[in-house]
Amino acid sequence: MCLLRRPAASLLTRVERDLPERVARDGVQHTWPAYRDALVALLDDNPLPAAIATPPRPTTVLVGDRDPETPAQDVLDWPHERVEIVEVANADHLLPLRHPDTVVDAIRTFLL
Repeated sequence: MCLLRRPAASLLTRVERDLPERVARDGVQHTWPAYRDALVALLDDNPLPAAIATPPRPTTVLVGDRDPETPAQDVLDWPHERVEIVEVANADHLLPLRHPDTVVDAIRTFLL
C-alpha cells in the first residue's frame, strides 16, 4: 500500500464515483486511528520483541539504512548475544525485493 498509495488514491476517485472525491482519495491514506490501532496491535499482539529477546537459535535481522517506514536505528538498539543486526547499505522498506541476493546470502548462512 505504501508504494501504491498515490496511484490507488487516483484510481479510487474513478472507481468509487458515489463517494466525494476527497473521501475516496483519503480512503487509502494512513490515518491517525489506523496508526494508533496498528501500534496497539504491534505492542499488545506482536510476538517479535519476545522472539528477539529470547530466540531459540542465532538470528539475523536485516535492516535497510534508508527505510523510512522502519528505521534501522529502531532495531540496531536490540542487543542480544544470539541476534545479529545487519544494516544493508542503500536499502529501503523493500529490502527483500531490491536486494534479494543479500537476503538469500543471509539465509544460506544458516542452511549451510
